Amino acid sequence: MPAAIPPQQLKQLFQDHQCDQSLAIIDIRKGAELTIEEALKLSSQQTIEQADSLRINYQKIFLLCEYGDQSQQLADLLGEPFHSIAGGFTAWLAAELPVSESNDKHSQWLNRYKHQISLPGFGEQAQRKLASAHVGVVGAGGLGAPALLYLVLAGVGKVTLIDDDQVVLSNLHRQILYNENDVGLLKTQQAVNKLHRHNHACEIKALTERLNGDNVDKLLHEADLVIDGSDNFATRYVINDYCLKNSTPWVFAGVNGFDLQVAVFGLKQQAVCLRCLFPEQEHITENSCFEAGVLGTVTGMAAMLQVTEAIKILAGLPVNIHQQMIHYNVLTHRFKMLKYPPDLQCPHR
Repeated sequence: MPAAIPPQQLKQLFQDHQCDQSLAIIDIRKGAELTIEEALKLSSQQTIEQADSLRINYQKIFLLCEYGDQSQQLADLLGEPFHSIAGGFTAWLAAELPVSESNDKHSQWLNRYKHQISLPGFGEQAQRKLASAHVGVVGAGGLGAPALLYLVLAGVGKVTLIDDDQVVLSNLHRQILYNENDVGLLKTQQAVNKLHRHNHACEIKALTERLNGDNVDKLLHEADLVIDGSDNFATRYVINDYCLKNSTPWVFAGVNGFDLQVAVFGLKQQAVCLRCLFPEQEHITENSCFEAGVLGTVTGMAAMLQVTEAIKILAGLPVNIHQQMIHYNVLTHRFKMLKYPPDLQCPHR
């Protein structure tokens, strides 16, 4: 049975470990207006649900209720590293220790992302890495629109969107951020409006420009990672060359009819780049959606794979598709992982 800790001893412990992020206080009371300054607000049920991720992120966790009985029962249930604060908030007040107004902001953040945080090997630390990340998305169409949505929903802190097109009716079967009322309007403006409704905490910068070699440094210089939502190799070469020069990882996707391809470039020095695979722009046949056609779900699947790889990189998860390309056909459900060594003769590496 985990021993309860008296309020004075707990206060001294936090004073002695001011820079130590391994200690946490969780206030499990509902509707309390005052609490301990350092406390997180979680209900008993939320604490139980998030217990595994809390154990990963903290070495000692101290539970606070009104009188110390409920917190002791919860500590007994969960075991180490959970401990009750003896006498609860009543004893804390009796000891004339400092209190502050209750702040549910952190608990809301934990609750919003709890199903990601609870993943093995993910935890609160990975979620915080996403919150501090900045992703550039080039294009807000069939790839960019779903990619933007999943980035914002996942909790990426800042997104820069680059696109100069307007919404047209033929976009709507695959560009899921837009509806019929958006036809004729700029994608950047409409995307920001929609995305902020999903997650107001995400900072979104919309740039109504077309990416090229002259403006790429200005438009992408803040990005920690770039997602390719373009539909042509001229733009992809610009992304590739910029990311190689600046050691910035980027996630490529290509869609043609019922086929999709996804790859990660720039993750490691001297690795394969886009020009290693497609060295001559003039030898590449561009099959746009207007010519080859595209199933809306295929662009959505490609975008989700892109965002998945981006999250893995930004959150520091160890497995990625470095020097490989995913190829998938939705008609046959044939899935291939194609491995590519770098082209030692490629002048851009």
